[in-house]
Amino acid sequence: MTSPPTPLPSPRGFTMMELATVGLIISILMAIALPNFLEAQIRARVTAAISDMATISAAIEEYYLSYRAYPPNRVAKTPEGGLVGDPNREDRKDRSNHGLRGGSLSILTTPLAILSLLPGDPFPTEDHGRHLFDYVNALEITGAPIPRARFGAIGSAAYLLASYAPDEDGDVYAAKMPPEGVAYSPTNGTRSDGDLILLGP
Repeated sequence: MTSPPTPLPSPRGFTMMELATVGLIISILMAIALPNFLEAQIRARVTAAISDMATISAAIEEYYLSYRAYPPNRVAKTPEGGLVGDPNREDRKDRSNHGLRGGSLSILTTPLAILSLLPGDPFPTEDHGRHLFDYVNALEITGAPIPRARFGAIGSAAYLLASYAPDEDGDVYAAKMPPEGVAYSPTNGTRSDGDLILLGP
């Protein structure tokens, strides 16, 4: 007489306790890694903004060599009114450059293409519809250069480029001459107050 076959043991699954432990470990690792990842991402955007502002500044200087003047704050008689980032907005066509981003830097892309494309600010602000760097030609507004001492430097500058930086709000009032406000410094914290500033030349 043959004995009945022994049943195979059924495969054992994970218990709820084991699954909860694995979930807890993954959560702890994410809590440690995520802030470092976000900080690295912000630092990369700051570096990109500084690099793009240097590119724009070089193009502004090339424009100056060709025309013996810096790009104006507003270009007259153009379809967009010279207001980069705000094309064809009727409410903006008769205003000066105050509070507008990009000034008239579109002049760097046409008719003589010093830049093929105007770099955008890596810290855009959707609430203000601003996607480009602030640009102000101080010589056109007051006829006098910007004192660099306001931003902890020596000498004077003809124009100012600014980015909203990680806090994504305006801390430098570029259209007011001389400009005033807080310049961004990563030593105050990655998300500290202040705007990235480039004074040129």
